[in-house]
Amino acid sequence: MDEATGVIHLLLRAKELSGKYQNVVLGKINDQVIRMAMMTEPYFWHVHPDSDETFLGVEGVVVLELDHR
Repeated sequence: MDEATGVIHLLLRAKELSGKYQNVVLGKINDQVIRMAMMTEPYFWHVHPDSDETFLGVEGVVVLELDHR
């Protein structure tokens, strides 16, 4: 993060990640957590019944499988 502006440089942060799966907290807004994850293999299906999720692809391909769709 640029300390002077508070801007998080996503590509620079992404380059710090390694391995098959890594998840880091970028920040918090109200009671929500903003995370960045790097995955190189399928991740187990799961659900968050009391929250929303937004996915932003920085590089590569993301395939999302939804229940009943």
